[in-house]
Amino acid sequence: MHWAADWRVNGYQYPSMEDGLRFNKCFFVTVLLFAFIPVMLPAQTVLPKIFSDHMVLQRQLPIPVWGKSAPGATVTVSLADAQKATTADKDGKWRVELPARPAGGPFTLTVTAGGKTISFKDVLLGDVWMASGQSNMSMPMRPVPPYTMGVTDYEHEIAAANELNVRFFVVPEEADFPEQTEMHGDWLESKGAQVCNVSAVAYYFARKVNRDTGVPIAVIDASVGSTGLSAWVNIDVNRKAHPDAVAASEKLLQEHVAEVRDYERDRPDFDKRTEESIRNNCGPSGVTKEHTMPFPNFIFKPSGLYNAMIAPFHQVPIKGVLWYQGDADSHWYAGYSDRMKELIDSWRASWHQPDIPFYWVMLQNVTADERFGRDYDPKNDFYPFLREQQRIALSKISHGGMAVATDVGDPMFPHPRNKKAVGERLALIALANDYGVKVVSSGPMLKSVSHGGDQLFLKFDTFGSPLRVNTGTVPGGFEIAGADGKYHPAMATVNGDTVTLSSPLVKDPRNARYGWKGNPYLSLYNAAGLPAPPFTTEPQP
Repeated sequence: MHWAADWRVNGYQYPSMEDGLRFNKCFFVTVLLFAFIPVMLPAQTVLPKIFSDHMVLQRQLPIPVWGKSAPGATVTVSLADAQKATTADKDGKWRVELPARPAGGPFTLTVTAGGKTISFKDVLLGDVWMASGQSNMSMPMRPVPPYTMGVTDYEHEIAAANELNVRFFVVPEEADFPEQTEMHGDWLESKGAQVCNVSAVAYYFARKVNRDTGVPIAVIDASVGSTGLSAWVNIDVNRKAHPDAVAASEKLLQEHVAEVRDYERDRPDFDKRTEESIRNNCGPSGVTKEHTMPFPNFIFKPSGLYNAMIAPFHQVPIKGVLWYQGDADSHWYAGYSDRMKELIDSWRASWHQPDIPFYWVMLQNVTADERFGRDYDPKNDFYPFLREQQRIALSKISHGGMAVATDVGDPMFPHPRNKKAVGERLALIALANDYGVKVVSSGPMLKSVSHGGDQLFLKFDTFGSPLRVNTGTVPGGFEIAGADGKYHPAMATVNGDTVTLSSPLVKDPRNARYGWKGNPYLSLYNAAGLPAPPFTTEPQP
C-alpha cells in the first residue's frame, strides 16, 4: 500500500504512512534485544531469549534446548520428569533434546551448569504459531495515532484480557545481513495491558483456538508494516527471483559500512528504552529517541527481515504460520501466487517441517482513489488482481488455507479496526484442519463454470453450509463478459449450490467475475456467515 504524502516521525522521514506504522511499532510494540542478550548464569551460561518465564514450548514434538557455557562444562536440562545432560563443545556450545510431551503445564524448566541453576517458571506445553507479514498483521490492539485507531472497542478488549494459557513472543522489527541464528524478543502474557502491544490478529486467533480447544497457544509476532514479500524470503530465493535487487542491496551495504556499524552500536540503548515501553506503555506516547537507519529503506531490502526475524526461529519447533501480506506487492501482482509458494516451501524446508500449515488472509477492502478525494479509476485498482493471486495460491499450496477480510475492512482507512473477524476466521481454519473441531471454516469457493445459451452457471463448494445472500434475495457484485472482454453487471440467481448469471448486454458470455474492485460489495455467503472470496474466471498471469 502506498500513500500520497510523506510522514516524519520522531525526526525520521518515511516514504509512506505505513512505513510510519512500522516505525511506531518499533517504538511502541516491539522489544528489541540486541544480538542474543542472554539469560545469564553465574557459570557464564547463556540461553536465547526465547527461553524465559511464561514461555510456551511446542507440544508433541521433541523439545530442543540450547545455549553456551564454558568449554567442557557439564550442562543438565530438566523439564517435569525429563532430564538430559550434555557437555559444552570447545566453543562452549551445547544442545539437548527433551522428549515430546502432550499439552500441559505450568512446568518449570531448569538449566544447571557449573553447579549453578536457573529456573524458568510458568512454562506451558502447547502450540506455537508464527504470525508474519505487514502492517495489518503488526497492528496492535491499542491505537497508535495517526496510523491506527486500535481494534474495535479496544479499551474493553484490553481490560478484559485474561487468557491464562495464551502467550505472545514479540520479535523486534529489524533487518540484518547475512542470515542470523540469534533471536531477539520477549514473552508477554495475555493479561490486561500486556496485550496492548501484541498483534491484534494474533490475539484474536490465539484466544479463539485456546477457548475452543483448551490447548495452550503461543504466537511469535514477527511482522513489519509496508514490507514486500521479497524481504521475507531467504537470499537463495531472492537471487533467483530478484538478482538485480539483491545486487543493488549488496552494493548499498558495502557503501554504508560505517552507518551500519553505528546502527549496531546504538541499538542496545534504543532496545533498553523500548523494553521499558513494551510492558508499561498502553497510551499514545512512548519511546521518542530516534533510531536512524543506515540508509533509506534499509529494513525493506531483500531478505533483510527474513535474516533477522525469521531465520533465528528455525531452531524453534512450531505448529504453523499465519500470514497477512500483499498490500505492498499489489502493483506487482503477476506471479504473486508462485512467489508465495516459494516463500512457503523455503520456510518449511528451513524448519525441517514439510507439512507446516500455512494460512493467509485475502486482502481487506480499501479504496485509494476515494480515500484521497479522487474519482474511482479501475486502472489504479490493483487489489482485485492481488486477491485473485491469493485465491489461486490455494490450488498450489498444500496444507494451506485462506481467510477472507474483504468484507470487514474500512474502505477509507488501510488499517481497519475489525481484527477480531480476521483473527477468528483464521482460527476457524486451524480448528477444522489441525484440531479436529467440526466447524465450517471457509466461505463458498468457486468449483466450476459451465455455459448454457446466454447464461453462465457457477457451481460452488459450500463445505456443507448452504449458499446465502447477505442482504435481500438476489446476490450483487457479479459481472460477465463476452468475447470482447467487456464486463457488464449480471443478474444473479441462487439455486442450491449454483449461481446463474445473465445480462441482456452479453449474448454469449465467456467469463465471470465477482467483487472485482478494491472496495467491492460482497453479497454471497454461506449459512455459517462466511463470505465467498472475490474471483474471476479469466486466466491470470
